[in-house]
Amino acid sequence: MASSQTLPSDLYFEILTRASFDTVGRCRLVSKQWNHLTYDSSFINQLSQRTKTTHGVFIQSSISSNYISTFVQAVGNNDVSNSEQLSLNFLPQPVKIEAAHQGILVCVSQKRVPQYYVCKPTTREWEQIHNPKTRYMTVKIALMVLRSSPLRYKIVRFSEPKSPYSKYKSQEHCYNLRCEVYDSKARAWKQLNNVALPKDAYILRFQPAVSACGALHWLLSDNRVGIFAFHVDEENWEIFAPPCLAVDNVNGNQVVEYQGRLAWICEVEDSMELWVMEDYKNKVWSKRQILRIKGLDRLASFATLCNNDVALMRGFFKIIFYKFGDYSSKIANLEEISRPDEIFMLQSDSEPTRLKGPLKSWVIIRWFRSIKKKWSPITKYRLRTVGKFCSTYGTYAIEFVFLFLALRTQLIQRLTHYLYGVTHVLQTVLEYLLAGA
Repeated sequence: MASSQTLPSDLYFEILTRASFDTVGRCRLVSKQWNHLTYDSSFINQLSQRTKTTHGVFIQSSISSNYISTFVQAVGNNDVSNSEQLSLNFLPQPVKIEAAHQGILVCVSQKRVPQYYVCKPTTREWEQIHNPKTRYMTVKIALMVLRSSPLRYKIVRFSEPKSPYSKYKSQEHCYNLRCEVYDSKARAWKQLNNVALPKDAYILRFQPAVSACGALHWLLSDNRVGIFAFHVDEENWEIFAPPCLAVDNVNGNQVVEYQGRLAWICEVEDSMELWVMEDYKNKVWSKRQILRIKGLDRLASFATLCNNDVALMRGFFKIIFYKFGDYSSKIANLEEISRPDEIFMLQSDSEPTRLKGPLKSWVIIRWFRSIKKKWSPITKYRLRTVGKFCSTYGTYAIEFVFLFLALRTQLIQRLTHYLYGVTHVLQTVLEYLLAGA
């Protein structure tokens, strides 16, 4: 039997461009040759045309405190156009995109009490999830899809506590962040230990998380401090150093993904240095190549890497897909957005994910039952008493109100306990009157 290495690369190309999106992801682990091939722009264009997968970006900006988003898709090899068919108008209310990964988006409504949604724009599926502690101001939200079939994901949310600055271990002041993780399997938020960032370092506001090697990465404001990484499986975090030779240019550094690995872009005049982390465990960087930039507007700035040989550049009322190989560019004009604030990559198929839609009453009841273990015996007794009273007279809505109030702050919980006592007295009096009658 002939070895697979003797097959021509054109045959690999023809086979893989007809595979599903998930299959291509697994094939990238076979060899470096296949990994490099499947991240090439020509491969991605053919894959999109033959398998009807979607590759593009969501452009988001704020206008008068309202967020608007536009999807831009690369079509074929010669044109870039706005896709009017792919939007977020199927959600119950206007939203802001907070995170994206493997075709799944995390969105938050723009109301005083926000609602959290997880959706797949290509299939117009969505589900509402429980809110985290929204009284704390959100700093960053990130998403990582752990499995596509059946869908499982985790959402990481960092927020500011009431006193973000405190002393941590040493006498130097550190910047603390609350950390919460939502697991789609448990359908609940879990609070972890606070994250203590070094002094004068914080996560940049308009920088989406970079997913690589099972972790979410952000460049800190003081990039000499390093890169902040949150490991999703272990649910812990670390800070490690950038490439030692790339920290001189303070304003032109950025963390990106390159062929599934963590990479570092360092802008130097009319070129960019690409550093790739070859060994993630030992944090070993290597300088891969220098990417030349020619023939672009001086006001255009680097946003992210789309694939091996194409970079996405920001401009005024436009974004530019710039190809390093032949220095060609494709421009997509933006009518409503003057300067993109955030850019979210979207690579998705059209397979349904069975997202559950709005929160159902049985979901809320199951959530209440899952946290019953945290209640004291007295609270459980009072809840059973109220539940018996409500079920006797058919007022199930009262049970929901009491359960809801029992989960609020301590002040409301104390008030709720008094209400339970009054309800118990009323039930006793009612039983006495019925017995006398």
